[in-house]
Amino acid sequence: MKFSFLLCFFSLLLFGNELENAASPYLQQHKDNPVKWHIWSEKTFELAKKEHKPIFLSIGYSTCHWCHVMERESFADKDVAELLNRYFIAIKVDKEELPFVDAYFQQLFKKVKKRYGGWPLSIFMTPQKRVFYMAGYIPKFKKYGQEGFMHLLPRLHRLYLDKQALQKQIDQIEKAAKESVIGKTPKLSELKTAFLSEYDELYGGFGEDAKFPQPQKLQLLLDVASALKDKELEAAFFTTLDAMATKGIYDSVDGGWFRYSVEASWERPHFEKMLYNQAELIELYARASKVHSKPLYKKVIDETISMLDSRFRSPEGLYYSASDAESHGEEGGYYLFSEEELQKALKGLQNKDALLDALDGGEANFDGLVHIFLEDSYRPKGFEMLQKRLENIRKKRASPFIDRKINLAWNAMLAQALYEAGYTKKADEMLATLQKKLFDKGRLYHYMIGGKRIEQSEMLEDYAFFIGALLKRYEKEQDKRSLEFVKYLLHHAKDTFFKQGRFVLDNSGFDVNAQLDDKYYTSAYGEYLLDLAVYCRASADKRLCAFTKKQFAKLPLGIDTPAATRAFLLLQ
Repeated sequence: MKFSFLLCFFSLLLFGNELENAASPYLQQHKDNPVKWHIWSEKTFELAKKEHKPIFLSIGYSTCHWCHVMERESFADKDVAELLNRYFIAIKVDKEELPFVDAYFQQLFKKVKKRYGGWPLSIFMTPQKRVFYMAGYIPKFKKYGQEGFMHLLPRLHRLYLDKQALQKQIDQIEKAAKESVIGKTPKLSELKTAFLSEYDELYGGFGEDAKFPQPQKLQLLLDVASALKDKELEAAFFTTLDAMATKGIYDSVDGGWFRYSVEASWERPHFEKMLYNQAELIELYARASKVHSKPLYKKVIDETISMLDSRFRSPEGLYYSASDAESHGEEGGYYLFSEEELQKALKGLQNKDALLDALDGGEANFDGLVHIFLEDSYRPKGFEMLQKRLENIRKKRASPFIDRKINLAWNAMLAQALYEAGYTKKADEMLATLQKKLFDKGRLYHYMIGGKRIEQSEMLEDYAFFIGALLKRYEKEQDKRSLEFVKYLLHHAKDTFFKQGRFVLDNSGFDVNAQLDDKYYTSAYGEYLLDLAVYCRASADKRLCAFTKKQFAKLPLGIDTPAATRAFLLLQ
């Protein structure tokens, strides 16, 4: 084993790790691994064919907690690296840099495993991209019911050499992956029934396990409640928003939402902050505040925008992608307080007892520490002073890592939200900067980092969300130039991404089918359909509007495809 590791080490010295010069912060996090990582490219797949080796594809992102765990346990480990380098060609992909690659394998995982994959995602496949094994997090040795790398890698190597067994495994996966899409036109009453069947009456939100905000689904819920003038659905909507604005998924100290709650009560979050979460939830709460003018809703919008300005804002006036859940390898370490720290922050406040009641006594509620959240939507007098004192405690700590990619789609989402929230000047400035920096020669670019635009394929999500922001500007300002730009971008996106009767996620030639169900944020295809529907109500483009209406004949509409369903309802 020692001799093999030396071979691996000298191989890396001679041939290098391809991630060393990568722009992606996530790939940079793995550049010093003993694993000989390659980037996703045709050159890499040709190398696998030449060396007669299968591919190990690892997909993650820079602020993913379990990606960090897997890197420390396995990819930084010389024994795992030796096996990977000996038997496989290893590819590392940042799902935020190449979302269409991630989407393809996430779709495959869901069809085969009947559940979402999440990150990290681990794929083993032939050089011809035919998958024979899939998993999420993989430890070095067996743990949490998952086979470990040290046993798995030799086993999959033997499987790859046994062509008959390998083909059988591939056939099983490809058979399970085949599915047909059946169009369905929903009625409002059916949508109501579907919402109430999933609604959690105890805590708000949908489902009984981990809770994600699902802002587009909540937008559809409000649409249906408004159309039916239904008090039951309206109550479900506002109960959910109250919970998400007060419980542990919201950062009641600095502002902003964490990515999701690991349990149903919204109290125990996974501590990442993603730009797309902030954008979609700002827009949701801004719309809600126009229906029900709760001071809390305006408060969380303003706090979240302030948090973004202080922690996410780039020198160009755009916003970074995400902040990590970890500090010094400890999830949530930046955000949690000891009981002693909380008592010190409360010292001298006249309303101390009421504040403690609002914080459920201020006792440890997260692995021996205190995660600050409120018991209800009322903030007692003195809460703002408590926030400032707790902020000062945090400022003395090491801040979580910030992924400094400027993602066009997510920034466009935020611009759209800012229009809805009344921050018109800030939104105008963002759109102008996005257009200046990431629109060139008639096309949009996916992201920039360090002031440098990254060259890669065009992506449907960038067009969908940028168009959405332009349409919101047109709605607010009646700017006809925005509508003309929208027309160009809608047609360009249709010409670029609509292939053989279906939409694909990018124009790289990988041809990943665009899906309508939301994953971690609104479906790009659903958002594009929503753009088309809004545009058709504002223009006389008969050709594009006829195309739009034709799309709905074959689509599975319902509460699991909320943006597309909202678009359908808009055209009725």
